[in-house]
Amino acid sequence: MKALLLTLLLPFSTFFSDFNSTAVGTTDHLGAKKVEIEVEVDLGRKKKGCSGFGVCKIKGGTKIMGALEGSRSTATATTENGRVTSMTFHRSSMNEATLRKFFSSDNFLVGESFLLEFQVDGESYKAGLRAGKHKINRTKNGFNIGMPPV
Repeated sequence: MKALLLTLLLPFSTFFSDFNSTAVGTTDHLGAKKVEIEVEVDLGRKKKGCSGFGVCKIKGGTKIMGALEGSRSTATATTENGRVTSMTFHRSSMNEATLRKFFSSDNFLVGESFLLEFQVDGESYKAGLRAGKHKINRTKNGFNIGMPPV
């Protein structure tokens, strides 16, 4: 009886062992912790007192409604395993001058590379952008910028 049972189960064990071995290569991506958080962003160059082009500061956990004064915006930061992979800047949070200066072309300009870490609810997140031009993807509610690893 045991021999018959083992004979019947043998093809299934081969199928499942093959299935598990092919899944091993994708577990690193499937296990990624993805989080979206609301942040407030000061635009400009840090070395120039938050003037010029780029990202100067990021503060997590914002609840601001309406247009902000100065070169500031709220954004949704999409993170994966503690690193910001993209930011969607909310159009409604920016005044007209900020919209014209930073988001009127097809590219988001960054005058100096930056790498910073900020905290939200006790969790640390890293964000960074290299100096240069970064493609702006326009959305219904704002402007998305990808943030590849620095």
